[in-house]
Amino acid sequence: MRLIGSKIFCLLLVLICYGTVFGKSSVVIDGKGFTVTLKSYKLLVKTLEPEKQVILKNNRFYRLRFIKHLAEIEAISQIAKKEGFDRLPEVKIRMEFAKKEALARMWLKKKVEKRMKSFKVSDKDIELYYKTHKDEFKDSKGKVLPLKEVKDLIRNKLREEFKKSLVEKIIKNALTKENVKIHPELVN
Repeated sequence: MRLIGSKIFCLLLVLICYGTVFGKSSVVIDGKGFTVTLKSYKLLVKTLEPEKQVILKNNRFYRLRFIKHLAEIEAISQIAKKEGFDRLPEVKIRMEFAKKEALARMWLKKKVEKRMKSFKVSDKDIELYYKTHKDEFKDSKGKVLPLKEVKDLIRNKLREEFKKSLVEKIIKNALTKENVKIHPELVN
């Protein structure tokens, strides 16, 4: 009988620990009326620029600062909602714009990422760029650096140039597809 009691006690202890490890600990931030789970935190981080993702992954100080900032935003926005700020016309228009901006950024990011996966810079492209831009690759004494030392730099530069032109092309196509006309004379 005592053995059964010990087993039940151990089982309860395991369940309590399991609940603590997999339940409460998956909540990164909680407050009155809100929680930010680890899953939603990770999804939010994935929406950030790759450089910021790397910083948050590798730097505990910035990660904690980011989480504190999220907590501040959650707390203040909860108070603002309770006070009716979410019903103000200027807040509604700003929220609608933020939603559209997030949609546009995420859509554009996915389109660019998809196209960049198949984009390759050939050695021939690198050599051509090097030959026509040798003056960009001089050391502090004015001597032109050998191609092998600047090959990766050129590859990255050509990828970034392609990415920039790709973004511009996608945006231009979207404006055309949606038949967008801009009337700047009305905004004086």
